[in-house]
Amino acid sequence: MSPAIIGLIGVVVGGAIGAFVQQLRPSSRSVRGAARLLRDELDLTLTYAESVLEAGSWQPSGRAFSDDLWLDRRSLLAAELGRRDWISVKGAYQAVEKIRTAKAPPNDPLSTAERTPLEGAVDDIRGGCDVLDNLSGPLPTITQTVRRRIRG
Repeated sequence: MSPAIIGLIGVVVGGAIGAFVQQLRPSSRSVRGAARLLRDELDLTLTYAESVLEAGSWQPSGRAFSDDLWLDRRSLLAAELGRRDWISVKGAYQAVEKIRTAKAPPNDPLSTAERTPLEGAVDDIRGGCDVLDNLSGPLPTITQTVRRRIRG
């Protein structure tokens, strides 16, 4: 083969690799940012639910049940996460909704029938938070990004 053909093949292969890497990186930045914001949003409900369990009575909620960021950014995570991780994060937000609908007026005592589902919801939220914590760290390498996308 002539050096010109070899050089042309090198340029084409290098361009393809560069395009692949460029496609993955911006997505990773967006996903990392979304994961951090969603983690903060889940933290509000987690803190609220833990305070209810500790006090043994329902507390005033404030912003505890926010899911605005989830509704806005869930498509980023749906495209990025494997099935198990997606189910964990989605389950965390379903737990937020369960707590929202079960919430009694402030200072009402927490009944035994309410405690067990609330504890389960806290566990679900913590599971979602763990997944989001893994996503919100440093930018993943290309290998980590590919693995995360195919992990199911």
